[in-house]
Amino acid sequence: MTIFALKGSLEEITPAQLSEQTCSAVFITDSAHAEETLRTANITYEGVISLRDVVFCKIESQPFCLAGTLSIPKLIDIKGSRHRIQFFIDNKNMVIIDDEEFSLRLVQRIQRSRHNQGESREHFIYNFFSEFMLRDTELLAEHEQKLMELEENVNDGKTDDFLETITPIRKELLILRSYYDEIMDLGRELEEDENGFFEKKQKKYFGTISDRADRLMGRTVHLLEYATQVRDA
Repeated sequence: MTIFALKGSLEEITPAQLSEQTCSAVFITDSAHAEETLRTANITYEGVISLRDVVFCKIESQPFCLAGTLSIPKLIDIKGSRHRIQFFIDNKNMVIIDDEEFSLRLVQRIQRSRHNQGESREHFIYNFFSEFMLRDTELLAEHEQKLMELEENVNDGKTDDFLETITPIRKELLILRSYYDEIMDLGRELEEDENGFFEKKQKKYFGTISDRADRLMGRTVHLLEYATQVRDA
Protein backbone atom coordinates (compact mmCIF):
# COMPACT_ATOMS: atom_id res chain seq x y z
CA MET A 1 0.00 0.00 0.00
CA THR A 2 1.31 3.42 -1.02
CA ILE A 3 -0.35 6.58 0.30
CA PHE A 4 -0.11 10.05 -1.24
CA ALA A 5 -1.38 13.13 0.60
CA LEU A 6 -3.00 15.65 -1.76
CA LYS A 7 -1.30 18.93 -0.94
CA GLY A 8 -0.86 20.40 -4.40
CA SER A 9 2.13 18.10 -4.67
CA LEU A 10 1.71 14.37 -4.16
CA GLU A 11 3.50 13.72 -0.89
CA GLU A 12 4.06 10.08 -0.01
CA ILE A 13 3.21 9.35 3.62
CA THR A 14 3.12 6.31 5.89
CA PRO A 15 -0.05 4.85 7.48
CA ALA A 16 1.20 6.18 10.83
CA GLN A 17 1.28 9.72 9.42
CA LEU A 18 -2.24 9.43 8.04
CA SER A 19 -3.95 10.47 11.28
CA GLU A 20 -1.96 13.71 11.25
CA GLN A 21 -3.33 14.71 7.83
CA THR A 22 -6.41 16.87 7.32
CA CYS A 23 -6.18 16.79 3.52
CA SER A 24 -7.47 14.10 1.18
CA ALA A 25 -5.28 11.14 0.26
CA VAL A 26 -4.90 8.63 -2.55
CA PHE A 27 -4.17 5.00 -1.68
CA ILE A 28 -2.66 2.63 -4.26
CA THR A 29 -2.59 -1.09 -3.53
CA ASP A 30 -3.07 -4.53 -5.09
CA SER A 31 -6.14 -6.75 -4.94
CA ALA A 32 -4.62 -8.91 -2.16
CA HIS A 33 -4.59 -5.90 0.18
CA ALA A 34 -7.67 -4.12 -1.18
CA GLU A 35 -10.01 -4.70 1.77
CA GLU A 36 -7.35 -3.69 4.29
CA THR A 37 -6.62 -0.53 2.31
CA LEU A 38 -10.30 0.40 2.07
CA ARG A 39 -10.57 0.08 5.85
CA THR A 40 -7.50 2.27 6.31
CA ALA A 41 -9.03 4.88 3.98
CA ASN A 42 -12.39 4.61 5.84
CA ILE A 43 -14.21 3.77 2.60
CA THR A 44 -17.17 1.38 2.81
CA TYR A 45 -17.73 -0.68 -0.33
CA GLU A 46 -20.53 -3.23 -0.66
CA GLY A 47 -19.36 -5.52 -3.44
CA VAL A 48 -16.72 -7.90 -4.75
CA ILE A 49 -13.22 -6.74 -5.64
CA SER A 50 -12.03 -8.71 -8.67
CA LEU A 51 -9.73 -7.26 -11.29
CA ARG A 52 -10.31 -10.33 -13.48
CA ASP A 53 -13.91 -9.22 -13.96
CA VAL A 54 -12.98 -5.70 -15.11
CA VAL A 55 -13.94 -5.39 -18.79
CA PHE A 56 -15.27 -1.82 -19.13
CA CYS A 57 -14.56 1.71 -17.97
CA LYS A 58 -17.53 2.60 -15.79
CA ILE A 59 -18.58 4.02 -12.44
CA GLU A 60 -21.53 3.40 -10.14
CA SER A 61 -22.85 5.18 -7.08
CA GLN A 62 -23.11 3.26 -3.82
CA PRO A 63 -24.52 4.52 -0.52
CA PHE A 64 -21.08 5.36 0.89
CA CYS A 65 -18.78 5.63 -2.13
CA LEU A 66 -18.33 5.74 -5.87
CA ALA A 67 -17.01 2.47 -7.30
CA GLY A 68 -15.37 2.50 -10.71
CA THR A 69 -13.40 0.30 -13.09
CA LEU A 70 -10.90 1.10 -15.82
CA SER A 71 -10.05 -1.27 -18.66
CA ILE A 72 -7.30 0.57 -20.54
CA PRO A 73 -5.93 -0.76 -23.86
CA LYS A 74 -2.16 -1.15 -23.91
CA LEU A 75 -0.89 1.07 -26.69
CA ILE A 76 1.75 -1.43 -27.82
CA ASP A 77 -0.97 -4.05 -28.39
CA ILE A 78 -4.45 -2.56 -28.64
CA LYS A 79 -6.11 -5.91 -29.33
CA GLY A 80 -4.26 -7.69 -26.51
CA SER A 81 -4.52 -7.63 -22.73
CA ARG A 82 -5.46 -4.47 -20.86
CA HIS A 83 -4.56 -2.56 -17.74
CA ARG A 84 -7.35 -3.44 -15.28
CA ILE A 85 -8.04 -1.12 -12.36
CA GLN A 86 -10.73 -0.68 -9.73
CA PHE A 87 -11.09 2.57 -7.83
CA PHE A 88 -13.20 3.86 -4.97
CA ILE A 89 -13.96 7.45 -3.94
CA ASP A 90 -15.78 8.89 -0.96
CA ASN A 91 -16.10 12.44 0.34
CA LYS A 92 -12.42 12.53 1.39
CA ASN A 93 -10.20 9.79 -0.03
CA MET A 94 -9.59 7.66 -3.10
CA VAL A 95 -8.36 4.05 -3.30
CA ILE A 96 -6.90 2.56 -6.49
CA ILE A 97 -6.57 -1.23 -6.88
CA ASP A 98 -4.02 -2.34 -9.47
CA ASP A 99 -2.04 -5.60 -9.60
CA GLU A 100 0.46 -4.40 -12.23
CA GLU A 101 1.77 -1.19 -10.61
CA PHE A 102 0.59 0.68 -13.72
CA SER A 103 -1.24 3.21 -11.53
CA LEU A 104 1.80 3.76 -9.36
CA ARG A 105 3.90 4.47 -12.44
CA LEU A 106 1.28 6.98 -13.61
CA VAL A 107 1.42 8.78 -10.27
CA GLN A 108 5.21 8.86 -10.41
CA ARG A 109 5.00 10.40 -13.87
CA ILE A 110 2.60 13.03 -12.53
CA GLN A 111 5.10 13.81 -9.77
CA ARG A 112 7.89 14.27 -12.32
CA SER A 113 6.01 16.21 -14.98
CA ARG A 114 3.35 18.37 -13.31
CA HIS A 115 3.78 21.39 -11.09
CA ASN A 116 0.25 21.15 -9.67
CA GLN A 117 -0.01 17.42 -9.01
CA GLY A 118 -3.42 17.48 -7.32
CA GLU A 119 -4.54 19.75 -4.52
CA SER A 120 -7.90 17.93 -4.49
CA ARG A 121 -9.35 14.56 -5.46
CA GLU A 122 -10.96 16.18 -8.50
CA HIS A 123 -7.67 17.60 -9.75
CA PHE A 124 -5.83 14.35 -9.05
CA ILE A 125 -8.43 12.34 -11.00
CA TYR A 126 -8.02 14.76 -13.92
CA ASN A 127 -4.23 14.38 -13.82
CA PHE A 128 -4.50 10.59 -13.53
CA PHE A 129 -6.83 10.25 -16.53
CA SER A 130 -4.80 12.76 -18.55
CA GLU A 131 -1.64 10.77 -17.91
CA PHE A 132 -2.93 7.46 -19.26
CA MET A 133 -4.51 9.23 -22.25
CA LEU A 134 -1.39 11.27 -22.95
CA ARG A 135 -0.15 9.35 -26.01
CA ASP A 136 -3.53 8.61 -27.59
CA THR A 137 -3.37 11.54 -30.01
CA GLU A 138 0.03 10.34 -31.17
CA LEU A 139 -1.32 6.80 -31.58
CA LEU A 140 -4.21 8.00 -33.74
CA ALA A 141 -1.78 10.05 -35.83
CA GLU A 142 0.22 6.87 -36.46
CA HIS A 143 -2.93 5.08 -37.62
CA GLU A 144 -3.75 7.99 -39.93
CA GLN A 145 -0.26 7.81 -41.45
CA LYS A 146 -0.66 4.07 -42.07
CA LEU A 147 -3.99 4.66 -43.82
CA MET A 148 -2.49 7.41 -45.97
CA GLU A 149 0.31 5.06 -47.03
CA LEU A 150 -2.26 2.37 -47.85
CA GLU A 151 -4.23 4.86 -49.94
CA GLU A 152 -1.10 5.81 -51.87
CA ASN A 153 -0.36 2.14 -52.52
CA VAL A 154 -3.91 1.57 -53.78
CA ASN A 155 -3.62 4.57 -56.12
CA ASP A 156 -0.36 3.11 -57.43
CA GLY A 157 -2.01 -0.26 -58.00
CA LYS A 158 -0.13 -1.94 -55.15
CA THR A 159 -2.78 -4.03 -53.42
CA ASP A 160 -0.74 -7.01 -52.21
CA ASP A 161 -1.52 -7.86 -48.57
CA PHE A 162 -3.98 -4.96 -48.49
CA LEU A 163 -6.68 -6.70 -46.45
CA GLU A 164 -4.10 -8.21 -44.09
CA THR A 165 -2.86 -4.68 -43.38
CA ILE A 166 -6.10 -2.70 -43.12
CA THR A 167 -8.15 -5.22 -41.14
CA PRO A 168 -6.05 -4.99 -37.94
CA ILE A 169 -6.10 -1.19 -38.17
CA ARG A 170 -9.90 -1.14 -38.35
CA LYS A 171 -10.16 -3.57 -35.43
CA GLU A 172 -7.91 -1.39 -33.29
CA LEU A 173 -9.90 1.73 -34.19
CA LEU A 174 -13.17 -0.01 -33.28
CA ILE A 175 -11.71 -0.98 -29.88
CA LEU A 176 -10.51 2.58 -29.27
CA ARG A 177 -13.87 4.05 -30.27
CA SER A 178 -15.67 1.98 -27.63
CA TYR A 179 -13.00 2.79 -25.05
CA TYR A 180 -13.25 6.55 -25.58
CA ASP A 181 -17.04 6.35 -25.44
CA GLU A 182 -16.78 4.63 -22.02
CA ILE A 183 -14.32 7.25 -20.72
CA MET A 184 -16.61 10.03 -21.91
CA ASP A 185 -19.59 8.52 -20.06
CA LEU A 186 -17.47 7.97 -16.95
CA GLY A 187 -16.42 11.62 -16.92
CA ARG A 188 -20.04 12.70 -17.21
CA GLU A 189 -21.05 10.44 -14.32
CA LEU A 190 -18.33 12.00 -12.16
CA GLU A 191 -19.51 15.47 -13.15
CA GLU A 192 -23.12 14.65 -12.24
CA ASP A 193 -21.86 13.75 -8.74
CA GLU A 194 -24.96 11.89 -7.55
CA ASN A 195 -23.51 11.41 -4.05
CA GLY A 196 -22.41 15.01 -3.62
CA PHE A 197 -18.78 14.03 -2.92
CA PHE A 198 -17.15 16.79 -4.97
CA GLU A 199 -16.89 20.56 -4.74
CA LYS A 200 -18.94 22.35 -7.37
CA LYS A 201 -16.08 24.55 -8.56
CA GLN A 202 -13.81 21.49 -8.92
CA LYS A 203 -16.17 19.44 -11.09
CA LYS A 204 -14.95 21.32 -14.19
CA TYR A 205 -12.05 18.84 -14.29
CA PHE A 206 -14.46 16.00 -15.04
CA GLY A 207 -15.96 17.93 -17.92
CA THR A 208 -12.47 18.33 -19.33
CA ILE A 209 -11.96 14.55 -19.16
CA SER A 210 -15.21 14.00 -21.08
CA ASP A 211 -14.29 16.63 -23.66
CA ARG A 212 -10.89 15.05 -24.27
CA ALA A 213 -12.41 11.58 -24.69
CA ASP A 214 -15.06 13.06 -27.01
CA ARG A 215 -12.38 14.62 -29.23
CA LEU A 216 -10.42 11.38 -29.36
CA MET A 217 -13.56 9.43 -30.20
CA GLY A 218 -14.42 11.93 -32.93
CA ARG A 219 -11.00 11.52 -34.50
CA THR A 220 -11.30 7.74 -34.23
CA VAL A 221 -14.68 7.81 -36.01
CA HIS A 222 -13.12 9.96 -38.75
CA LEU A 223 -10.30 7.43 -39.19
CA LEU A 224 -12.80 4.56 -39.38
CA GLU A 225 -14.62 6.41 -42.16
CA TYR A 226 -11.30 7.05 -43.89
CA ALA A 227 -10.39 3.36 -43.60
CA THR A 228 -13.72 2.44 -45.20
CA GLN A 229 -13.06 4.84 -48.09
CA VAL A 230 -9.59 3.36 -48.63
CA ARG A 231 -10.97 -0.18 -48.51
CA ASP A 232 -13.70 0.67 -51.02
CA ALA A 233 -11.13 2.25 -53.32
